[in-house]
Amino acid sequence: MVRLICEYYHIRQGQVQVRCNGQEALFRVFSTTFEPSPRDAHFDLLIATRSAISATNIAWPSRWVKGHQDDDPTCKLDNWARLNIGMDLRAKYFWELTHNGDAPRQLRINREPWPLWIGGNKVCCNLQGQVLDHVHGTAAQQWWLDNKNIPIHLRETIDWKASGSALKQLKRSRQHWIVKHTSGFCSIGHMMAHWKQWPSP
Repeated sequence: MVRLICEYYHIRQGQVQVRCNGQEALFRVFSTTFEPSPRDAHFDLLIATRSAISATNIAWPSRWVKGHQDDDPTCKLDNWARLNIGMDLRAKYFWELTHNGDAPRQLRINREPWPLWIGGNKVCCNLQGQVLDHVHGTAAQQWWLDNKNIPIHLRETIDWKASGSALKQLKRSRQHWIVKHTSGFCSIGHMMAHWKQWPSP
């Protein structure tokens, strides 16, 4: 909105003061030393915001505002704190409205890079990893099911998506170990022991 106002009225100087209760968000949007990466969370929104700001000739001074100050009844709230509380309430209301499907979601963001969609879902971060998972994930799952003799009655109980998300948070070597352990293989020195080979107690 600010960019459009500047363009319409040919504004070449001035400033817009930005306050936010997220220190990391302020850094990622306004820092000149931060370099966005497709691996960053909310990469589409981050790029679109930085692009819109850079398209103006005005200054954008920013400052952190402590959030949830109203949790302390003895706290004296300044104007920025009250504005932050109001925005927080509006954000929660909007989330409830869109989460329940009562209002359409804004899926296209002005000035964002080319969007990537997989199966009707927009990819907003870790583009390379999600593309690889989509391309090879189904084949990998089928290989584990066919070659590791996972019982049919257990196949539908495996949450492949949740398992994949949890594994991605680990180092690559740790991911390999977890997969081996889950499938029944455990590394012991130079020996590999399958759980089916051990006698029943």
